[in-house]
Amino acid sequence: MMIDIPLIKNHDNKTISNKFFGMPSSKYFGLLQNKYGDVIIRIHILNKLISEIFLEHNLYTSAVALEDYSFEQVNQNFYSKFRYKTETLIYWFRKTSDELIGLQYFMFYIVENNAEPDVIKIESIGNLLNSDSYLKVVHDKSLIFLKLLNDVSNSYKHSFIDYEAAFLFGRYEPTLNSARRKWNKSENHAELFENNLRDIVTGFTQFYNDSMIFIDKQNDVFFKQATDKK
Repeated sequence: MMIDIPLIKNHDNKTISNKFFGMPSSKYFGLLQNKYGDVIIRIHILNKLISEIFLEHNLYTSAVALEDYSFEQVNQNFYSKFRYKTETLIYWFRKTSDELIGLQYFMFYIVENNAEPDVIKIESIGNLLNSDSYLKVVHDKSLIFLKLLNDVSNSYKHSFIDYEAAFLFGRYEPTLNSARRKWNKSENHAELFENNLRDIVTGFTQFYNDSMIFIDKQNDVFFKQATDKK
């Protein structure tokens, strides 16, 4: 049976090749083209990880449906390995989102002010969500996804009760499961995050594509401004 695997749609390859060696260099923050290129390369690796997760989930659920309990992955060990892979994916989604936000802040600032910023004031999902930055308008379609990604990744990192969700498993498709009491305070009610991984990948794809398009547009304006000065 063919499995419909939701891969991240890469930004236009022609645009990538044109822009990769054309990003501005920063006196304080180095070669931005390296940061841009690192994100692009990473997407290919993340797509491989997504494929592994969906294929392994299908193997496991198929074996259980057939009551093939001799299948080597139908054991507690499988849950642990599977969960580590999904947590790894969320880590890289969060890191990549933070990096793209910082890069967009830099590019927007340098175009608007004709000078590079001394500090990257918005360089994470949390910074963006708590700001009144124009970038919130750019990513209006992704704000709900970004809050979810922020909450789930923080839960994985900081929640004292996250282990309670360790062996929850999507019956039909891979899911992300995490538990927390906000700030690990007993006065806060326990929350369970249970999200379809397909929806998370779709949300990340939207944010990733919108980010790359915005960065490219700002880059075009930057170099036009530089050319007009000559």
